Amino acid sequence: MPIEEQIQSLLRHVDLCHKRLAEFVLGLSGDFLFGDEAVVVHQVLLGSQLGTGVTLYHSIRIPASDGEREASELNFTAALTISGSTCSVEARVRAFLESEVSDITSGEYDLFRTQDDGLGLDASLNVLERRVGEMCQLVDAPERVGFARK
Repeated sequence: MPIEEQIQSLLRHVDLCHKRLAEFVLGLSGDFLFGDEAVVVHQVLLGSQLGTGVTLYHSIRIPASDGEREASELNFTAALTISGSTCSVEARVRAFLESEVSDITSGEYDLFRTQDDGLGLDASLNVLERRVGEMCQLVDAPERVGFARK
């Protein structure tokens, strides 16, 4: 496949995955009691510490009620990294709680994580879509770290 078609395919897949994850995270923000000051962040980050890549970053940031501590976060990330002739895809859902939520103590929580290595570009794009789909099935992620449904 010519390089132009490969780039177009990459951009289409990234756009599709970004929109799907953004819609899912936005839906979660409306379904749970995160507080009136919670902010939803959607970003596409280019570059990687491990090589060339793109990271889809979607986060719900929940400010501390006392305003003195850092915000807690619920992060959904999907990263495709190209290193040499192979690609890798990492999908991760993490919670960073700066204070106790319900009966869940403050700290870092990995709610979902997958790592697929040694893939070709076409395979990595398919894996990226599949992993984003799996993350979008985690409708109970906020409950796992103490947040209540509306």
